[in-house]
Amino acid sequence: MVAPGMRRCPYRGLLPFGESDAEVFYGRERLAAELAVKVAARVSRGGMVVVTGASGSGKSSLLRAGLLPVLARGRQIPGSDRWARIVMTPTKDPLTELAARLAAVGGPDALAVRDGLARHPEQAHLAIWSAVLALAARRDEEPPTSGDGAPRLEDMSLEEVEGLLIKKALQRFNGNVSHAANALGLSRSALYRRLQRYGL
Repeated sequence: MVAPGMRRCPYRGLLPFGESDAEVFYGRERLAAELAVKVAARVSRGGMVVVTGASGSGKSSLLRAGLLPVLARGRQIPGSDRWARIVMTPTKDPLTELAARLAAVGGPDALAVRDGLARHPEQAHLAIWSAVLALAARRDEEPPTSGDGAPRLEDMSLEEVEGLLIKKALQRFNGNVSHAANALGLSRSALYRRLQRYGL
């Protein structure tokens, strides 16, 4: 029997909870909130948050039914309701899976993304930023080119995308090189070299 107001049985057995199960995902609210705070701290400093635990301990459920709904609501982290949220299972070919997910969010086709990731793994952050910028442009219904006729992201070279990302990061952090470098996953000296190279 299902309780009044419930559409389905809340017990998933050994199956992980998904984002659509958030209404019946109980007991991990504090942990999901703490995780959201850690993610929010990374927005300005860059880097990643890793969730570890024993197999079957509920990591996937915490992320999918705990953290993702918190981000989707956008209350704890202002603006997170507009973030791209990609859920993927690495499978036997994680690079192809990541490329397919990034291409689905925005940007060039999966084959081009995968090729770029394989040839330049140290530049993976550029593929991610490129997809995020493309999604943001679509959500804001901005035209794919800027007012000055700049090329669309999918038509840009890796160096042009990197230059654009650096410019956007500096704008986002009001010219603060340390914050921009962290967000881009670069050291300050590496960012200064790129600023010089791109004339920014």
